[in-house]
Amino acid sequence: MKTYREEASRQLTTEQAAQWLCDLRSDGGSTIDRAAFFSWLRQSPRHVEEFLLATSVWKAFDGADPISDEGLGQAVAAAKASGDTETVVTLPAASNARRSRNQGWRRLGWAIAAVVIAACALAWWVPGLEKASIYTTAVGEQRAVRLADGSVLYLNTASRVEVHYEDHERRMNLIAGEALFVVAHQPNRPFRVMAGPAMIEALGTQFNVRRHTDNTRIVVLEGKIRIVADAPEALTDGEAVTPRNAHSEISLGMGETAMVGGDGRITTGNSPESAVATVWRERRLVFRGERLEDIAAEFNRYNLRKMEVVGKSARNKRLAGTFNADDPASLALFLRKYDELSVEATAEAFIVRDR
Repeated sequence: MKTYREEASRQLTTEQAAQWLCDLRSDGGSTIDRAAFFSWLRQSPRHVEEFLLATSVWKAFDGADPISDEGLGQAVAAAKASGDTETVVTLPAASNARRSRNQGWRRLGWAIAAVVIAACALAWWVPGLEKASIYTTAVGEQRAVRLADGSVLYLNTASRVEVHYEDHERRMNLIAGEALFVVAHQPNRPFRVMAGPAMIEALGTQFNVRRHTDNTRIVVLEGKIRIVADAPEALTDGEAVTPRNAHSEISLGMGETAMVGGDGRITTGNSPESAVATVWRERRLVFRGERLEDIAAEFNRYNLRKMEVVGKSARNKRLAGTFNADDPASLALFLRKYDELSVEATAEAFIVRDR
């Protein structure tokens, strides 16, 4: 059975393949960085597999070959030949794809087609290279942004990111909320995310960052990152004094997690959190024994109809389960089975109290 991390990695690769396909067909591929595209293909047989699947689906629905350019076709063939051929799917002819009536293939085709269409729409809507841009989401909204360098920014609910592009640096300032960063490799222009006292530098990777009120949590899904954290200045007799341990630095690899406190202190781990770090993209909430007060706060990130928890016992009640982020009523219904809790539903909120 595949782990969630493997499924998340496969989904991200599918989206990357769809985006490359859209870039190639939007203007004949004349403006894309072909060296970057070929490098991406060579990174893994899975990249070739997903790109071939995307192109086959495109031919099935559109009837045209999206990579008719001879040079691109040769590059894809070469990348395929250099990889593990047992994991690479052969590109079928358009006529064969049209004749196919296999139900599993149709489901796969529609799924990949949806990704391709979404990625192409994203490519058409997002403007070109800008020195600075601001991307936000409202409560309950999620958004994907294809950045000018080929990186992809996924924003969760109630989030805000400032994007700054300079000749020497790509800098993201996560002001609020949560974001997943899928980073395009550019060795001469580092990709850095600022989140509170933390600076996260990507080393060609995918990672999730969430800002809380008093800390920032980072999970590495693929590749490596470097975290540098600075403690805020302490005040002594009205004058700013830098603490002795004001600066800390650490590197993380795939599956590792870190929390950067408001004091700049970094704590690391390799926990189940990494396996569920991006379930928010499926609009699911997974809880593993969290306090009901914290669970309610998580639901409130996604919904205007809030959940209020009143009473010490109710706030500290611990629960485990998976819920739809858009359906606080499902949590309220779940809580009604506990005799020690009362649940009241109003037009504005669900109120949970001690009995």
